Amino acid sequence: MPPAKSQNETSVLKRVAEILNLFSESSPTISLADVEAVLQVSQATAYRYLHDLHEIGLLSRISGRYAPGPTVMELEFILANFDPILLAAKEVMEEISTTLGVHTFLCRMYQDRAVNVYSTRPENSSEMPLRPGRRLPVFRGAQARIILAHLDRRRQRRIFERAEGDAGRDAIGADWASFSTALQKNRRDGYYLSRGEISEGLVGVATPVFDENNEIMGAISLSYPTLSPPPVTEAQLIKLAKKAAKDITLRVAELADGKKNLDAAE
Repeated sequence: MPPAKSQNETSVLKRVAEILNLFSESSPTISLADVEAVLQVSQATAYRYLHDLHEIGLLSRISGRYAPGPTVMELEFILANFDPILLAAKEVMEEISTTLGVHTFLCRMYQDRAVNVYSTRPENSSEMPLRPGRRLPVFRGAQARIILAHLDRRRQRRIFERAEGDAGRDAIGADWASFSTALQKNRRDGYYLSRGEISEGLVGVATPVFDENNEIMGAISLSYPTLSPPPVTEAQLIKLAKKAAKDITLRVAELADGKKNLDAAE
């Protein structure tokens, strides 16, 4: 059993996470003052954090501001080429795009954030506004909704309470009882279909993907513009989305079993 982290180690990790969470599409670079404010520390302490993160490559210094550094690019390469869920999902997703002419997206969720990590698109089609790496609204869109539905109730409750006043949350349920009831229905259905929740004229049907312990790890979405529907009915599309998620889940489990067997042999 690994040793427990000291309170100081936990505090440092949380502060580093708070710094990295400052980055967004609207804030691609951050300043020393930004770090002072979010950590509520002195200028000298904020600078030490930035200096150390710059030294290990997590940040780059550009004209007095800071941007994500080369270490992030290295990790992105490893994720894109060796992450087990991507290895399990790529072939399934590419086949769907080829045969149905729809876009597919694989989404992962951490804390209160949903992020697309992989996508495929039909040949000669234009990109949709959901490219990998883009943060998605937690309460809008098929992927985030079906992941929310499969989280444990305590985590759902925390996410609900932290989002007081969020119109997207209230669209699901303005109070906890109605919010929870809506998510329970999505969970029973095993899918969620959205229309125009992320982008006008965009339809998406998402189904959950689980790890080898049957815990929710993400969702796959089959998406298309309303003006270019796939050559199947909506019911058939939902069935195909469920099958794709099941195939990916089985492949993840097989990869995990293979890794366990390899570790045991060593």
